[in-house]
Amino acid sequence: MYLKFRHIVVYLTLLILFVGCKKTFNSQTLIEEHFKLLNQHNAKELVKQYNAKCFMNPVSAHGMANTHRWVLKAFTDLFQLSPDVKYEIISIAKNDSTVFVEYNISSTHDYKNFKNVFYRYRNCSVFKIKNERISEEITFSDKDVYALFEND
Repeated sequence: MYLKFRHIVVYLTLLILFVGCKKTFNSQTLIEEHFKLLNQHNAKELVKQYNAKCFMNPVSAHGMANTHRWVLKAFTDLFQLSPDVKYEIISIAKNDSTVFVEYNISSTHDYKNFKNVFYRYRNCSVFKIKNERISEEITFSDKDVYALFEND
């Protein structure tokens, strides 16, 4: 009897340790990693953060992306168009399944007759998280703070 009780105690202790040590998912950590990958221009790793079927809007000239192929194309095109694009997080707010991120984007780009024009603007993106991946991303740009500055 004592031996069975001892086995049960050992089994329950191991079970509690295993469950207690299980890494919990943090949606904010996923999004912080997302912005790190954006700054590294790592399109292939960014795609892995999205569910196989997702919603991403706006996406450059492609409209909305809803598959990994379109997400990859959107990021690849962005990094080719603006190879020096940088993202700076201003603030993050979250609940269990949604993360709101306010951030600045800055880069240089050819604009009309000007070469290497510096621009910076403010965005706010809403990320919906499902199954530890991004299932939806909607981005709003503040056109009032949009600025173009000619580089010297």
